[in-house]
Amino acid sequence: MLNFSAMSDDESMGTVQILTEPSCTNPNAVLYAVPVDGYRFDHWSTGSTDNPYTFTVTSDTTIIAYFVSNGGTQGIGDVEGSDIKISVLDGHICVEGVADEYVRVYDIAGRMVPNRSLPLGVYMVKVGALPARKVVVVR
Repeated sequence: MLNFSAMSDDESMGTVQILTEPSCTNPNAVLYAVPVDGYRFDHWSTGSTDNPYTFTVTSDTTIIAYFVSNGGTQGIGDVEGSDIKISVLDGHICVEGVADEYVRVYDIAGRMVPNRSLPLGVYMVKVGALPARKVVVVR
């Protein structure tokens, strides 16, 4: 049996309901992101914005829901006065312009991965409390 979990990036903004859990006979999961008043669902750690979100679980997976304030979205490129830049160099995701903020990298299945020698693919980069951003590693 595969390990599967779904959670909110910040439960003060919203929670996740697992409507259908994957099983041995049905590998599909259905998740629903439920925002708290004053917030709205933005995206899943896979990059999908579907809500409810249906996907097939093929390996151990953790899916994270991200919420934003109804007052507007704040993405890495939109942070006023910020010089945050994300780039890829030799299979490594580089984040410039952050001080004392954690940087986490997730693969398309929502698993946190080490940021070194990343294979080709799509990744989500989470910097501090900012919404995750999609990064594509190509060579």
